[in-house]
Amino acid sequence: LPVTFTSITAKRSTGNSNIVNWTTANEVNIENYSVEYSKDGYRFSVLEHVKANGNNTGTADYSFVHIADALENMYYRVVANSLNSTQMIKI
Repeated sequence: LPVTFTSITAKRSTGNSNIVNWTTANEVNIENYSVEYSKDGYRFSVLEHVKANGNNTGTADYSFVHIADALENMYYRVVANSLNSTQMIKI
């Protein structure tokens, strides 16, 4: 898939909210990013689809705020979805 994930972080923000940040480089034909979460690190559910910047030869920064139901550990991953339905996962 034509995208490079250069970083991804997830941390508690305020209250029950967690913020997921990621940076990409060289996006080609990326439609969006699926932000997913899991309570056990194995079964993930989609929270949101974040629109990609499109074709980009530089870097792009993205973020998503998840308001969690409770104060507990969460696992996050970001999936790049291309225009031709190919996926790349970054955990």
